[in-house]
Amino acid sequence: FDEMLIEHAREEGYDGIVCGHVHRPEIRVLEDGFVYVNCGDWVEHKTAVVEYADGRLELIDWEKEKPSVEPTSNRARRKRAKERAREIRRRNAATGAPR
Repeated sequence: FDEMLIEHAREEGYDGIVCGHVHRPEIRVLEDGFVYVNCGDWVEHKTAVVEYADGRLELIDWEKEKPSVEPTSNRARRKRAKERAREIRRRNAATGAPR
């Protein structure tokens, strides 16, 4: 399937093609410089493609790389809010401020 897409993109004069959800994440530069990118999928592979400001492409594998940005769940937000409230109560108790 990817070979058919690559050939069609070449015929149309493109330098590369970006595909997704074909379940085979990869960035491949062919002999003639044509770039084939497949971001994979989030369900099975948990992969994505990132384009940097300088034009570089990188395939990110969430399970292997564990990027520094973690999704925040409602549970995590509630937990942080409770922790902040406890800290405010402790500070107020220590200084004699009203609760």
